[in-house]
Amino acid sequence: QQVSLLNLSEEDKNIAIHLIGNIDDAGYLRREIPAISDDLAFTQGIMTSEDKLEDVLDMIQSMEPAGVGARDLQECLVLQINRRPKFDPVVKVAKRILTETFDEFTKKHYKKILAKLEIDEEELRESLDEILKLNPKPGNSSSATHRTTQTIIPDFVLINEDGELQLS
Repeated sequence: QQVSLLNLSEEDKNIAIHLIGNIDDAGYLRREIPAISDDLAFTQGIMTSEDKLEDVLDMIQSMEPAGVGARDLQECLVLQINRRPKFDPVVKVAKRILTETFDEFTKKHYKKILAKLEIDEEELRESLDEILKLNPKPGNSSSATHRTTQTIIPDFVLINEDGELQLS
């Protein structure tokens, strides 16, 4: 629905729809851009460059929910933190943690983060709290409401009444 609000050419709209179709339930684009480019060429006859796909993906990543269309966890979290107030010092440090020390962050090597970013423990704690507010699976928020529930209907019921089995 959000694609229709963008002022896109017909080709770009088709590319966007194809990219969105490759986003998994968690909100990630797991396929490589060259593979998607090949798919577009073979299935829809759209010959496009990887740069064009990246540009359209950038538009998709600016949509809601924040972080959708990311190719990995780091990109997902950075996309979300970029939507927070840029002037907030806690957000600035959180962004630096995600962009400059992501490996240390995932391994919880907080002393290395403190040394590398030259911040104090209070700044680290506040920034980690900000990062923990982010959604690592932005696609789940929308798919949870549309999830279909399957009702199991038994073929028969076996009831034990005072040692006598009854089949219905």
